[in-house]
Amino acid sequence: MNRGEDLLALLIPLHRDRHMLLPNAAVAEVIGYRDAEPVAHSPDWLAGEIQWRREPIPVITFERLAGLPDGAPGNRARICIVNTLGKDSPVPYFGMVAQGIPRLVRVNEGNVSPLDREAGEAVRQWVQVRDTEAMIPDLDAVERRLTEITAVQ
Repeated sequence: MNRGEDLLALLIPLHRDRHMLLPNAAVAEVIGYRDAEPVAHSPDWLAGEIQWRREPIPVITFERLAGLPDGAPGNRARICIVNTLGKDSPVPYFGMVAQGIPRLVRVNEGNVSPLDREAGEAVRQWVQVRDTEAMIPDLDAVERRLTEITAVQ
């Protein structure tokens, strides 16, 4: 981020008052929550698959992937459809369970700062955004894990 440059991002609510921060451009759409169809022999962080724009896409529970406690989706739950970064990825999109409606925020050097917290496998960095702590996910790692599952099936 260049000095003085704002980036539009989504602050996505997760369980236990945790949040995730994603660039707005990384999120294709936010849809209402629906149960995913289970995928046989999948890890516990893969909730299953849903149909989105007539295509099956995997849905993950990010907290489980990151090794954090999670819970059942609440009545305000949503699914964030996230673009993957790989140009020729076998998984161009995936869904991520959110516990509410993401909030659009402007982030810049003045209102976001890194936190000294253990990141874990799927978390690139913990940050403070104004008065909220949030995780920045490692989308490359998530895509790699999803690609590995796709290759096995």
